[in-house]
Amino acid sequence: MAPFDATGYNPYDISKLCEGDISDTLCYPITKQISSYLDNPDIRKTIGVDPSLTGNFSSCSPSVGQAFWLSMDSAFPTQYYIEALLERGIRTLLYIGANDWICNWVGNERMALGLEWTMQQEFIAQPLREWEIDGAAAGMVRNAGPLTFATLYGAGHMVPYDKPKESLELVKRWLAGKEI
Repeated sequence: MAPFDATGYNPYDISKLCEGDISDTLCYPITKQISSYLDNPDIRKTIGVDPSLTGNFSSCSPSVGQAFWLSMDSAFPTQYYIEALLERGIRTLLYIGANDWICNWVGNERMALGLEWTMQQEFIAQPLREWEIDGAAAGMVRNAGPLTFATLYGAGHMVPYDKPKESLELVKRWLAGKEI
């Protein structure tokens, strides 16, 4: 990632410069306010944080990251979990901000197209098509059976933060089983 880091752009939203130290804010200064909010004792109680857990909320924890890598969890491809859900008929929504570089939509689409499940060929046969909100293009979508893949224009990694109206409408339509 070093060459990209040198650009000064936000790897979570390539349409913007990174604001703040990436290790401190993930290029989104609001993460400090979110952390402060989630550290509030009343909020921790409301969301069910075990009272015996001490310390501050961290959106990215080096110790958790290290434990993840040391457990070799990254060696087991995520798509196997998704394939198992789809084979059970569990409705699955994969949505990606079109401006996300770290978890970009092209790689996610390739993963979705490569999923091995009963309706794989039907999913592949569906072209990406534009979806709209109030007559304005909001992103691209493809779906077949229980799998829906959607992008959101103008959004980065933190889709609901970048595009709250569009992401809410996407999820509402998906939950209601409506056409996206």
